[in-house]
Amino acid sequence: MMTVFTEDEMLILAMYMAGSRVEAIESLKEALTETDGPDAAELISGVLEKLSLITDEDYPQQDLGEYEGMLEDIRSEDA
Repeated sequence: MMTVFTEDEMLILAMYMAGSRVEAIESLKEALTETDGPDAAELISGVLEKLSLITDEDYPQQDLGEYEGMLEDIRSEDA
């Protein structure tokens, strides 16, 4: 079964991009404790759940390039 991340989930992965799936999970768990909105918590929880379904070998296969660019655009708009 192939795990598919939504666009919002891919943005979260890009925000908390890490060298490995385990590092991403750790970063997202920390972010989950610091988030104050239920929508953000639900989104992060969904990403964590999907990350638990993929393998360490599958993690680098996630193409985050487009989403990294979107994050840069968002950050430049906020500046």
